[in-house]
Amino acid sequence: EDITTGLPEVNIKGDTLVSLPQTEIILDGTASVSESGSIEQYEWKIASGPSGAVVEDPSSGITKISGLAEGQYKFELTVTDNRGKQGKS
Repeated sequence: EDITTGLPEVNIKGDTLVSLPQTEIILDGTASVSESGSIEQYEWKIASGPSGAVVEDPSSGITKISGLAEGQYKFELTVTDNRGKQGKS
């Protein structure tokens, strides 16, 4: 059996380009879908980038990232469906 079959698909909406002096961004993962269930859990994290940025609500479908500084960031979203299967961006 292909272990990737039936994994939730992560979809992040919104503009991911921020220009100074703006220091925050809203990320929306609520468009993520599970082909045979519903998304039950969200987990945002900052995978890389300048220090000081904060994920305001890491377990929400929509979260604000604040404290951004000049540089490039990589954000990861892991979603878990009602069957316990995970998809990751």
